[in-house]
Amino acid sequence: MLRHFAIVLISYIFSLYINKLFILASRCVDREQRDKLVAEVGWYDRYLEIGRVDRDANPSPGNKEGGLSNIVEKAMGSIAKSGTASISEVIGPGEKPTKHGLICACTPASDIVCGPSQVASGIGLQVFMTGRGTPYGLEIAPVVTSSPTCRGRGFLFDSSNELSSELLPHNRLSPSAPRFFFYLI
Repeated sequence: MLRHFAIVLISYIFSLYINKLFILASRCVDREQRDKLVAEVGWYDRYLEIGRVDRDANPSPGNKEGGLSNIVEKAMGSIAKSGTASISEVIGPGEKPTKHGLICACTPASDIVCGPSQVASGIGLQVFMTGRGTPYGLEIAPVVTSSPTCRGRGFLFDSSNELSSELLPHNRLSPSAPRFFFYLI
């Protein structure tokens, strides 16, 4: 998608500790974007402090069943799914991107908050990556839910139409990657 001048948003990074940001910060195209990333995550740290909420909160029961022990592991999985492309721009919740390429949209990790934040940022389609087949949808934008580990479902369109898991690319070299790309287009 990025090679074809798409604007691609990644989210969920608020679950990361500030000292883990080097993983994403090293992918930012310039110092301005790295500073914005640190500022966005720092804002979230202060927000949690005000509410006396612990960032080490446990993930959902389904995440625990899947082997995750804390929310930081979930955020690291989100980063891994984002690939290795450079981050062109960092935006806050609901901000509109001004650049093309991979955009780090700093949204909370809650699906119900992240999706609408991405819609406010202008997405036209959301690819919702889920390890366990979480049912999810947005009224205002189509959602392709992809779940490589969910038996019988590879990805779902608007969380209702089942399609073959053969279309889901497991890595960028997968023979199914072009078919998945054209399905999204």
